[in-house]
Parts: sequence; C-alpha cells; structure tokens
Amino acid sequence: MSPFKSSAGRSLGKLIEGFKSSTIGQGFGSGGGDSASIRATGGIAVIHDNKVVHLFQTSQNFTTMSSWRDYDVEWIIVGGGGAGQTSNGGGTAGGGGGAGGYRTGETQVTGTGTSFNVNIGNGGTRNVNSLPTGNGGDSYISFPSGTERAHGGGHGAKYNGYSARAGGSGGGGAYGVTGGANGNTPPFSPPQGNPGGDGRSGGDQQGGGGGGAGGAGYPWSSGHHGGEGIQLPEKFRAATFEPLLGQGPNGQGFWVAGGGGGGTLGNPIGSNGKGGGPGGPYAGGGNAARGGAADNGQVNTGGGGGGVGASDGSNGGNGGSGVVLMVYPGR
Repeated sequence: MSPFKSSAGRSLGKLIEGFKSSTIGQGFGSGGGDSASIRATGGIAVIHDNKVVHLFQTSQNFTTMSSWRDYDVEWIIVGGGGAGQTSNGGGTAGGGGGAGGYRTGETQVTGTGTSFNVNIGNGGTRNVNSLPTGNGGDSYISFPSGTERAHGGGHGAKYNGYSARAGGSGGGGAYGVTGGANGNTPPFSPPQGNPGGDGRSGGDQQGGGGGGAGGAGYPWSSGHHGGEGIQLPEKFRAATFEPLLGQGPNGQGFWVAGGGGGGTLGNPIGSNGKGGGPGGPYAGGGNAARGGAADNGQVNTGGGGGGVGASDGSNGGNGGSGVVLMVYPGR
C-alpha cells in the first residue's frame, strides 16, 4: 500500500518515518551517544521507535556486530503458502491453498560475531492436471540455542485427484474430495495456523478456501473465501516494510498469511472465493477464478494461492513465499 493513500497528515508522518528508517538503515546517523544503532547485518535493517527491525525476503545469515550487547531478539516467522488447486477439466472446482504457518517468540542472542541462518520458505508451485499441487516450504531461524520454524501451507484438493494437504494452515477441499485439511501441523501452542474449508460433495461444484493464520478457510456453504491473516504487531511495522507486505481490511498494511480462495463452478454462494477473507485479496492470499487462472499468493507474505472453478483445466495460483522479521533494542 502506498504511503500516499492516506490523509495528508498520515502521509507526511509516514514519509518522515520512511526517510528516517531508510537513511539510518543505510548507516547515516546511526552511531554514538544515545542514538539508536543497527548492531547486526542481514536482510533489510531499519530503525523503528528506537528499535532495530530486520526483514528477510530471501535466505541469508544474521550476524552480530562488535556493538552487539547480548539482546533478547523478538521474531516472527511465516512459512511459504500452499498452492491453490487447478480444476480437473470437465467442469470441476479446486480448493484454495493454505497460508504458511505464523509463529512469534523471543530468543536471546549472545556474543559479537555470532552468525546463523535465516531461511525463507518457497511458495508451493501449481501444476497441470496430471500432477499434484505443491505445499509451501518451511521458514526457520537457526539460532545457536535451537531452531525455530514455521511450516509451509498445505495445497488445495482437486476433484478425482488429490486430497487437501495439512500444513501451517491447511488447504481447502474440492468438489467430491470434500474435506479441508488440518492446520497447525505439526502442532504448536499458540497454533501456527488453521484448517482449510470443506468443498461440496454433490450438486454445484465448489471448493473450500485455504486456512489462514488468523482464521479457518471458509467452506463452500459460506463463500469459500481463504481464512483471514494476521497484522504484524506495531513494533515490527517500520514504514519501509509496508509496501513489501500484504494489505488488509480498510486499507491497513502489514498483513501476512492469508489463505487462498476456493474455486467454484455453477451457482456459487456469494462471489468467487477471495484471498484472506471476504472483500479480499487480503494478507497476501490469492483470489479464486472461474474460467481462467487463479491469483498467486503474494511473495513474502506466506499467502495461499487461489483455486479454480473451470472446465478447461486452468491453473490454480502459486503460493507466496514466506518472510522473517526480527527486532531488538537499538541502544
């Protein structure tokens, strides 16, 4: 979402914040005294509210500098989204892909020159009719004290072909392969995601939405939308990052891990399934489609791909790749 979309006052504030973040992130004004200072390398690092926030879009190392002070690092990990399912030709409807798992926590990192890997999970890849659609890949941080992981989302189901798969959030069911798959697989507390919605067993052909980090996928009887995502906590919302993440309801930014909408053919309940909940696409989830290719999940949000309702074997949407954010004191 562009910072110019809001009111003038908010836009000016966001411009100032974005300037401060980007300039300090490049090393200007970041040294000495009581000024907040970047104390590690890896990803995109900016100052936000006297804290340092790192955003990882690709797999890289996080390495502490000589100024590191044995901080407790707060983190968010989002797995890659699962792909939405293609139709099977002949007039069928596939399920939406589940969002990547969403996990957050805090880990102490000690010592200068400490380096460890941050891995970003790929989005699941859609396939043609003869092949199953892919689950999303896991994202993780290999802290020296142990690895923290969010699992990839499960792919949607396909009529007369493949059941929905479990994952961080589960894929949606399809016409004739009705059950949405489980989320929070493997289990964490609090849960990393939610189940996909059920498809329809008979009558008009309709798939279910993929699960999202903030809610279950909608079943065919409730509009087959993808499950809602989650908005990042305020401490992670550096203005520089807003255009890189998903949009949510009411024009809000910093949303991730929305499920993909389920496909439909015939007389749907409501409109085609929307990514990330009614009114989407939200939180990176892809919209479903009829008679053409569905939308992909947005990259670096863990959004699930949309499913397809069509008679021509059109493609479901790819899942969106995951993302990792880390924050620590800047002083």
